[in-house]
Amino acid sequence: MVAGFLLAFPRTQTTIDVPPEPFRSAMRIGLAYALAEPVVRNTLVRSAAFFGCANAIWALLPLYVRQVRSKLSGRNSRGSQALSALGCRQRYSRIEDVVRNRGC
Repeated sequence: MVAGFLLAFPRTQTTIDVPPEPFRSAMRIGLAYALAEPVVRNTLVRSAAFFGCANAIWALLPLYVRQVRSKLSGRNSRGSQALSALGCRQRYSRIEDVVRNRGC
């Protein structure tokens, strides 16, 4: 039904006589708006605080791995397998992103 409606009433193309806005000017205007609007500013501050704390956990992960490895001393356990799987998944998703962005 929706497809039929879209085919029956095609969208008309409108011409725009206004030139595109320069990138730096648009960024400056957007930054001024974000700083002037209290709701947007509060959202940005909360997001920065959340992501700062969330990244602190990832920053501490190598210390945790070092501690776990020293306790395990080379034994093959579920904890070391889980940490290895986490590292493999991160590498795989990075390779996947590179391939996807190249368009292969």
